Amino acid sequence: WQVSLQTRPKGSSGPFNHMCGGILLESCWVLTAAHCIESEVEMQVMLGGVDLEKDEIYDQVIRVEKAIVHENYKKTPSALYNDIAMLQLKVMDRPYCAKESRYVKTACLTNQPFNSGTECVVSGWGVTETQKKGTNQLIQAPVLLISQEKCKAPNVYGDVLDDSMFCAGYLRGGPDSCQGDSGGPLVCERNGTHYVVGVVSWGDGCGMKNKPGVYANVGRFVDWITRHLLS
Repeated sequence: WQVSLQTRPKGSSGPFNHMCGGILLESCWVLTAAHCIESEVEMQVMLGGVDLEKDEIYDQVIRVEKAIVHENYKKTPSALYNDIAMLQLKVMDRPYCAKESRYVKTACLTNQPFNSGTECVVSGWGVTETQKKGTNQLIQAPVLLISQEKCKAPNVYGDVLDDSMFCAGYLRGGPDSCQGDSGGPLVCERNGTHYVVGVVSWGDGCGMKNKPGVYANVGRFVDWITRHLLS
Protein backbone atom coordinates (compact mmCIF):
# COMPACT_ATOMS: atom_id res chain seq x y z
CA TRP A 1 0.00 0.00 0.00
CA GLN A 2 3.02 2.32 0.23
CA VAL A 3 3.00 4.81 -2.63
CA SER A 4 5.63 7.29 -3.81
CA LEU A 5 3.86 10.51 -4.85
CA GLN A 6 5.98 12.15 -7.52
CA THR A 7 5.69 15.58 -9.14
CA ARG A 8 7.09 17.72 -11.92
CA PRO A 9 6.19 21.26 -13.07
CA LYS A 10 3.14 21.46 -15.36
CA GLY A 11 4.11 21.35 -19.01
CA SER A 12 7.59 20.00 -18.22
CA SER A 13 8.96 16.95 -19.97
CA GLY A 14 11.57 16.44 -17.24
CA PRO A 15 11.62 13.57 -14.76
CA PHE A 16 9.15 13.17 -11.93
CA ASN A 17 10.70 13.45 -8.44
CA HIS A 18 9.59 11.85 -5.18
CA MET A 19 7.74 14.39 -3.11
CA CYS A 20 5.68 12.53 -0.50
CA GLY A 21 4.34 9.15 0.49
CA GLY A 22 0.80 7.89 0.03
CA ILE A 23 -1.40 4.90 0.84
CA LEU A 24 -3.32 2.77 -1.65
CA LEU A 25 -6.91 2.31 -0.45
CA GLU A 26 -8.53 1.08 -3.68
CA SER A 27 -7.34 0.47 -7.23
CA CYS A 28 -7.95 4.11 -8.22
CA TRP A 29 -7.65 5.91 -4.86
CA VAL A 30 -4.64 6.95 -2.77
CA LEU A 31 -4.70 8.67 0.62
CA THR A 32 -2.01 11.28 1.36
CA ALA A 33 -1.44 14.50 3.34
CA ALA A 34 -3.09 17.76 2.27
CA HIS A 35 0.21 19.62 2.62
CA CYS A 36 1.69 17.41 -0.12
CA ILE A 37 -0.70 18.83 -2.73
CA GLU A 38 0.64 21.70 -4.83
CA SER A 39 -0.94 23.52 -7.72
CA GLU A 40 0.91 23.91 -11.03
CA VAL A 41 2.42 20.42 -10.92
CA GLU A 42 1.70 17.15 -12.65
CA MET A 43 1.50 14.18 -10.30
CA GLN A 44 2.01 10.46 -10.63
CA VAL A 45 2.27 7.62 -8.15
CA MET A 46 4.66 4.70 -8.12
CA LEU A 47 3.73 1.45 -6.40
CA GLY A 48 5.28 -1.97 -6.01
CA GLY A 49 8.96 -1.03 -6.02
CA VAL A 50 11.24 -0.21 -3.10
CA ASP A 51 14.12 1.62 -4.85
CA LEU A 52 13.31 5.03 -6.33
CA GLU A 53 16.45 5.04 -8.49
CA LYS A 54 15.82 1.75 -10.27
CA ASP A 55 13.16 0.56 -12.68
CA GLU A 56 11.98 -2.54 -10.90
CA ILE A 57 9.99 -5.32 -12.47
CA TYR A 58 7.11 -4.88 -9.99
CA ASP A 59 6.77 -1.10 -10.43
CA GLN A 60 3.40 0.33 -11.36
CA VAL A 61 3.42 3.99 -12.37
CA ILE A 62 0.03 5.71 -12.67
CA ARG A 63 -0.89 9.33 -13.34
CA VAL A 64 -3.04 11.28 -10.89
CA GLU A 65 -6.34 12.48 -12.35
CA LYS A 66 -7.28 14.83 -9.49
CA ALA A 67 -6.49 15.70 -5.89
CA ILE A 68 -9.18 16.35 -3.26
CA VAL A 69 -7.91 18.28 -0.23
CA HIS A 70 -9.99 18.18 2.95
CA GLU A 71 -12.13 21.31 3.06
CA ASN A 72 -11.05 22.09 6.65
CA TYR A 73 -7.32 21.68 6.04
CA LYS A 74 -5.49 24.51 7.77
CA LYS A 75 -1.80 25.31 8.01
CA THR A 76 -0.65 27.46 10.93
CA PRO A 77 2.91 28.29 12.08
CA SER A 78 2.62 25.65 14.81
CA ALA A 79 0.57 22.80 13.29
CA LEU A 80 -1.30 21.30 10.33
CA TYR A 81 -5.00 20.66 10.95
CA ASN A 82 -7.14 18.12 9.02
CA ASP A 83 -4.01 17.36 6.98
CA ILE A 84 -5.53 14.78 4.67
CA ALA A 85 -6.19 14.47 0.94
CA MET A 86 -7.30 11.89 -1.61
CA LEU A 87 -5.78 11.28 -5.03
CA GLN A 88 -7.93 9.84 -7.78
CA LEU A 89 -5.77 7.87 -10.21
CA LYS A 90 -6.20 7.87 -13.94
CA VAL A 91 -7.76 4.87 -15.64
CA MET A 92 -5.75 4.35 -18.81
CA ASP A 93 -6.46 1.58 -21.31
CA ARG A 94 -7.83 -0.94 -18.79
CA PRO A 95 -10.72 -1.08 -16.34
CA TYR A 96 -8.55 -0.56 -13.23
CA CYS A 97 -5.72 1.73 -12.07
CA ALA A 98 -3.38 -0.09 -9.68
CA LYS A 99 -3.39 -3.88 -10.01
CA GLU A 100 -3.15 -5.88 -6.81
CA SER A 101 -0.12 -8.20 -6.77
CA ARG A 102 2.31 -9.76 -4.32
CA TYR A 103 3.95 -6.32 -4.08
CA VAL A 104 0.91 -4.05 -4.31
CA LYS A 105 -1.86 -4.35 -1.74
CA THR A 106 -4.54 -2.03 -0.40
CA ALA A 107 -4.58 -0.97 3.24
CA CYS A 108 -7.78 -1.25 5.28
CA LEU A 109 -9.62 1.53 7.09
CA THR A 110 -11.02 1.32 10.60
CA ASN A 111 -12.64 3.71 13.03
CA GLN A 112 -11.95 1.32 15.92
CA PRO A 113 -9.11 2.98 17.84
CA PHE A 114 -5.93 1.18 18.82
CA ASN A 115 -4.70 1.59 22.40
CA SER A 116 -1.84 3.92 23.21
CA GLY A 117 1.36 1.91 23.59
CA THR A 118 0.50 -0.26 20.56
CA GLU A 119 3.53 -0.82 18.33
CA CYS A 120 2.77 0.19 14.74
CA VAL A 121 4.91 0.76 11.65
CA VAL A 122 5.69 3.95 9.72
CA SER A 123 7.36 3.75 6.31
CA GLY A 124 8.69 5.98 3.58
CA TRP A 125 11.63 7.32 1.58
CA GLY A 126 12.27 10.28 3.89
CA VAL A 127 15.39 11.77 5.42
CA THR A 128 17.31 9.38 7.73
CA GLU A 129 19.96 9.91 10.40
CA THR A 130 22.69 9.11 7.90
CA GLN A 131 21.22 10.55 4.69
CA LYS A 132 20.11 14.15 4.91
CA LYS A 133 18.40 14.31 1.52
CA GLY A 134 16.06 11.32 1.81
CA THR A 135 16.75 7.74 0.91
CA ASN A 136 16.20 5.86 -2.37
CA GLN A 137 15.34 2.69 -0.47
CA LEU A 138 11.95 2.29 1.18
CA ILE A 139 12.47 1.85 4.90
CA GLN A 140 10.15 1.23 7.80
CA ALA A 141 10.41 1.81 11.53
CA PRO A 142 8.43 0.66 14.57
CA VAL A 143 6.74 3.46 16.54
CA LEU A 144 4.46 3.40 19.59
CA LEU A 145 1.08 5.15 19.68
CA ILE A 146 1.18 7.92 22.29
CA SER A 147 -1.90 9.05 24.22
CA GLN A 148 -3.38 12.52 23.54
CA GLU A 149 -2.85 13.29 27.21
CA LYS A 150 0.91 12.72 26.98
CA CYS A 151 1.19 14.46 23.63
CA LYS A 152 -0.67 17.53 24.89
CA ALA A 153 1.73 17.92 27.83
CA PRO A 154 3.20 21.46 27.90
CA ASN A 155 6.74 20.15 27.24
CA VAL A 156 5.57 18.08 24.23
CA TYR A 157 3.08 19.84 21.91
CA GLY A 158 0.71 21.49 24.38
CA ASP A 159 -2.68 22.57 23.14
CA VAL A 160 -1.82 23.00 19.43
CA LEU A 161 -2.97 19.38 19.11
CA ASP A 162 -6.61 18.72 18.26
CA ASP A 163 -8.46 15.48 17.59
CA SER A 164 -7.67 15.56 13.85
CA MET A 165 -4.16 14.40 14.81
CA PHE A 166 -2.23 12.18 17.21
CA CYS A 167 1.38 11.41 18.11
CA ALA A 168 3.43 8.27 17.65
CA GLY A 169 7.08 7.54 18.30
CA TYR A 170 9.12 7.72 21.50
CA LEU A 171 9.10 10.59 23.99
CA ARG A 172 12.73 9.77 24.79
CA GLY A 173 13.59 10.35 21.10
CA GLY A 174 14.37 7.70 18.50
CA PRO A 175 12.73 6.20 15.41
CA ASP A 176 10.45 8.75 13.76
CA SER A 177 9.08 9.91 10.43
CA CYS A 178 10.92 12.82 8.77
CA GLN A 179 10.93 15.07 5.67
CA GLY A 180 9.96 13.08 2.57
CA ASP A 181 7.81 10.65 4.57
CA SER A 182 4.84 13.09 4.62
CA GLY A 183 1.59 11.59 3.39
CA GLY A 184 2.82 8.06 4.02
CA PRO A 185 1.25 5.38 6.20
CA LEU A 186 1.28 4.63 9.87
CA VAL A 187 -0.13 1.10 9.91
CA CYS A 188 -1.22 -1.00 12.89
CA GLU A 189 -2.07 -4.68 12.76
CA ARG A 190 -5.03 -6.41 14.39
CA ASN A 191 -5.73 -10.15 13.95
CA GLY A 192 -3.53 -10.33 10.86
CA THR A 193 -5.14 -7.34 9.08
CA HIS A 194 -3.17 -4.13 8.54
CA TYR A 195 -5.10 -0.91 9.13
CA VAL A 196 -3.97 2.57 8.16
CA VAL A 197 -4.35 4.55 11.37
CA GLY A 198 -2.32 7.68 10.59
CA VAL A 199 -0.95 9.76 7.73
CA VAL A 200 2.52 11.30 8.29
CA SER A 201 1.81 15.00 8.86
CA TRP A 202 4.24 17.14 10.86
CA GLY A 203 6.54 17.28 13.87
CA ASP A 204 9.19 19.40 15.53
CA GLY A 205 12.47 18.13 14.06
CA CYS A 206 12.91 14.37 13.64
CA GLY A 207 13.47 11.84 16.41
CA MET A 208 13.99 14.48 19.10
CA LYS A 209 13.18 14.05 22.77
CA ASN A 210 9.58 15.03 23.65
CA LYS A 211 8.87 15.83 19.98
CA PRO A 212 7.37 12.66 18.46
CA GLY A 213 5.91 12.58 14.95
CA VAL A 214 2.37 13.92 14.50
CA TYR A 215 -0.06 12.06 12.23
CA ALA A 216 -3.45 12.88 10.73
CA ASN A 217 -5.92 10.73 12.64
CA VAL A 218 -7.43 8.57 9.88
CA GLY A 219 -10.18 7.20 12.17
CA ARG A 220 -11.65 10.71 12.35
CA PHE A 221 -11.84 10.92 8.54
CA VAL A 222 -13.20 7.48 7.64
CA ASP A 223 -16.62 8.89 6.69
CA TRP A 224 -15.04 11.64 4.58
CA ILE A 225 -12.76 9.13 2.84
CA THR A 226 -15.57 6.63 2.25
CA ARG A 227 -17.77 9.33 0.74
CA HIS A 228 -15.10 9.99 -1.91
CA LEU A 229 -14.41 6.31 -2.50
CA LEU A 230 -18.09 5.81 -3.29
CA SER A 231 -18.50 8.95 -5.39
